[in-house]
Amino acid sequence: MDFFKNKGSIGGALFAAGDSKVTITDSNFEGNIAQSAGGAYLAITTNAVNVSDSLFSSNLSLSSGASLIVSADVNVNLFDLEFEGNDGGMMAGAFVAQTSADLSVSNIDITDSKGGGFMAVGNNVVFNNVKNLGTSCGIVPSSPALIQSNLNTTLTNITINDSECVMLGAIQMAVGGSLTIKNFVAKNNLQNLTGGIGTMLISSGLDMSLDNLDISGNTAKGITSGIYLASAQKVNIKNSKIMNNLTYALGGFGAGLISASANLNITDVLVQGNQAELGSVGGLATASGTSVIMNRVSLINNNCYGTACIAGNIYTAGTNSFFDNST
Repeated sequence: MDFFKNKGSIGGALFAAGDSKVTITDSNFEGNIAQSAGGAYLAITTNAVNVSDSLFSSNLSLSSGASLIVSADVNVNLFDLEFEGNDGGMMAGAFVAQTSADLSVSNIDITDSKGGGFMAVGNNVVFNNVKNLGTSCGIVPSSPALIQSNLNTTLTNITINDSECVMLGAIQMAVGGSLTIKNFVAKNNLQNLTGGIGTMLISSGLDMSLDNLDISGNTAKGITSGIYLASAQKVNIKNSKIMNNLTYALGGFGAGLISASANLNITDVLVQGNQAELGSVGGLATASGTSVIMNRVSLINNNCYGTACIAGNIYTAGTNSFFDNST
């Protein structure tokens, strides 16, 4: 089914509410406009929601909505979707999915989204094969991607490149339970507001497992242009590289990796060429009261400059720090 150049107050092309069971497949939403929320489609329902095999392009919300908005009390499944050139105004341009149950998102391509890329909220959240390229956003939302979960989150095969936002260049994740990330790429993103956070902000109530990350070529005016691990009981990072990231905010802390988690274990990771021009640490920084274990970690040509500079390569205030076969 095709929905072309429709206009409405909420849900430019389609609005489903109440106890509606929503299934959309093999559809095109193009050039639709909503005065408020949901440039193309808005669903507020207590029943099942499944959206698949569809294209959302050039849809516009004039206020606070994405191309696709789903708000539900049941499991939500989004898969095999393309989002091209959508404008969400003050909310994510591609999609917003909020549920008090579980959320599954797979095989999604997002390009040239304005107002942010996507926002996802649920109990257990699973993302697989998602690309978000060329996103831009203003004050709200503050990042190309936002994920919040009450329980556990798993991300596999995720790419966020060439985005520009004010508070975060790539992604913010707040996870109540455990977080697992495998095969994650964030390259050439820009966080452009002084006093912002940086490229990636991650927090978890339990443990994190981060495997095969490529965080490269990002620029930030905030705390870090690499990864900021705000909280977790234990973090394992392996088989990853954090390279050529630049932070140039006065008071910015580190260009590569900052960890405030209780226990940090890093294995087979390359931290190279990160620069904190006005910040404190170029490579790796950990907070007081933490434990740090590094095995086969290479820290090469990381630098900081100016009066705030503490350490070019590594600064650890951890209670226990162990370095094995690391350079």
